[in-house]
Amino acid sequence: MSYAVTERGDIAILVVGVERLDASQASSFKQAALEVLDRGFARFVVDLSQVTFIDSSGLSALLSLRKNIDPSGAVVLAGAQSPKVQQLFRVTKLDKGVFPMHENVEQAVAALSGEG
Repeated sequence: MSYAVTERGDIAILVVGVERLDASQASSFKQAALEVLDRGFARFVVDLSQVTFIDSSGLSALLSLRKNIDPSGAVVLAGAQSPKVQQLFRVTKLDKGVFPMHENVEQAVAALSGEG
């Protein structure tokens, strides 16, 4: 599996362990995310530090996670350092409110915990 999940209290950290979150990976990512959601988590950090490219299928999988969480929950992104990934979120304006972006997992967890 190309995805790993760790927990920090009531926050699930989903590490995307692929370089390309595209049509070939979107379905398995969505399945992994929804399995974590089924375990009762409503706050997620998605670690994109290994991802260098996301296409519309990958973006759709991320949006599906966001759509399926409890209204009091949140999905934040961490480690999106690839220029192509950053550009995708800027162009789609999903970095403004929909998917808050943080430099790393620690900053994202702190933000979700109200510490950052």
